[in-house]
Amino acid sequence: MRSNTSVAIVPELAANFSGADISADGSQLVVSTHTAPTDLYLATWDAQNSIWHTPVAISELNLANDQGYGSFSRNGLSLFYETTLGTSGGTIDIYVAERASMTSPFSAPISFAEINTNFDESDPCISKDGLTFMFARDVLDGNQADLYMMTRSCL
Repeated sequence: MRSNTSVAIVPELAANFSGADISADGSQLVVSTHTAPTDLYLATWDAQNSIWHTPVAISELNLANDQGYGSFSRNGLSLFYETTLGTSGGTIDIYVAERASMTSPFSAPISFAEINTNFDESDPCISKDGLTFMFARDVLDGNQADLYMMTRSCL
């Protein structure tokens, strides 16, 4: 760690949140609650006052018992996340929802069919250049997941 860095609790996000991802422009933060049932929340950055606004539930995506660990696309208009909404046969699947602008609500989520299987897929993470997607897949007994990586050469 560099000597000019500091670590401090974020008061607006201190209670019951985890799994954070910040949008590439730094204006939004997606977090999830870490107690069941887990839900997705969105916090916005107040640059004038240098604080995060209290997170607000992303109600259009909180459709199942559990959803969390969101990851923004590079333009912030797509959100990949894990959910128990799954239709692929796994308990947990990865879904993606899109929106027209950073202030628009998200569309109905769709299954990320290219990676969802009858096993559990979770913990999505898309690179900020949009070319690499990583996720966890549990093919054993629910106690051990492996990391998988999907790449593409261009957007």
